Amino acid sequence: MINITSTPMSANLINQSTETVYYSQIVPTKALMVIEKVYENNAVAIIPYAAQDTAIGVLDSGIYMDNFGFSGSANTNNQYNAPTLPETISGDPEMISFSIPVDGTITNIAASYTGSGQIEEGNVSVRVVLYESDPSQSVFHLINASLTILNPAIDSSVSSGFTVSGTQTINYPVSVGTRIAILLFVVQEDGAPADTSAQLIGSFSGGVSISF
Repeated sequence: MINITSTPMSANLINQSTETVYYSQIVPTKALMVIEKVYENNAVAIIPYAAQDTAIGVLDSGIYMDNFGFSGSANTNNQYNAPTLPETISGDPEMISFSIPVDGTITNIAASYTGSGQIEEGNVSVRVVLYESDPSQSVFHLINASLTILNPAIDSSVSSGFTVSGTQTINYPVSVGTRIAILLFVVQEDGAPADTSAQLIGSFSGGVSISF
């Protein structure tokens, strides 16, 4: 635990041994950091997400979503064939989430996605959304208020690289034990038929603020 008494402040984690350090290949979580800012009457925890080599594309149905852990590559096998976000996702063994430690309120979402790709026609936008699950169930439910659009919209120029980002302020109460997952998807923006060849790949980072 590092207590910050003044800002700005920087910190580095350095391997000072003479040996090479390797990340475990058998666990999905390689590292986790929680940043907590204490105010007069409450505290805010910032829960980070990250994923590398994350591929997303536009299907005929117009939606493709990936599940994120706290590091490493995202799962790219989940395709939800619906023109709108599914209200529930159940029985997905790849759904990686974090659990709320105490009763609180989700107040902010921030995300960014950097990469390259191929879009032959039209414009698409990258978006993120949160899902929640009761600790005793495997069903995740859509949190509609969490929808966050990452700007700007992107077009055929993405082959040269792009960065999109966005934030969203919400007021969504959550109870202790609730699991929260974040998902990334891309939609066609101009009303044209979905470009089924559209494919983006890049790195995702994001965070969710919870006050308690």
